[in-house]
Amino acid sequence: MRRYYLLFLFLLLLAVACREQEVLAPIVVFEEVDNADNLTQQIESIQLVPLENDGHYFGWSADLLLLDNGFLVVDKENCQIIRYDSKGRFLNRIGEQGNGPGEYPDVFNVQLSADKIVVFSSPGVTRHLFDYAGNYLGKEYVESGGQQFAVVPEGILCFSGYGIPEKC
Repeated sequence: MRRYYLLFLFLLLLAVACREQEVLAPIVVFEEVDNADNLTQQIESIQLVPLENDGHYFGWSADLLLLDNGFLVVDKENCQIIRYDSKGRFLNRIGEQGNGPGEYPDVFNVQLSADKIVVFSSPGVTRHLFDYAGNYLGKEYVESGGQQFAVVPEGILCFSGYGIPEKC
């Protein structure tokens, strides 16, 4: 019974989160289900990929970005970005915490383009650019105080949030 309440809560949150929003990236939509067995029929496969670990741990706010040939783990809490291949083998770090070239003081968003990894950090809004091998390509300051950013073909799409007077 508890399982059904959790499933109902998940579907309710999904419905509220997706209401009247423009979608910029593909999302997975599940059909309404009567029980958890029907939900499992909609999942094609689940794959467990253990990540190589050299003693580092990820914080509670780590994000997983899927790449064509692997994974990018964005650990905002510990200010680290690590790239793995599709088998979970460590490939490289993308920058590190700091204030010098190739460093960022914090990470509040990471976006991917075809050939770049864009790390958004402070002060203000700073875009740190890296290639997928982890090479530092430079940084730029964004003329906006937005809260979330996405790299789009036309430039940068930003979201300032409700109640914030700044336009993006």
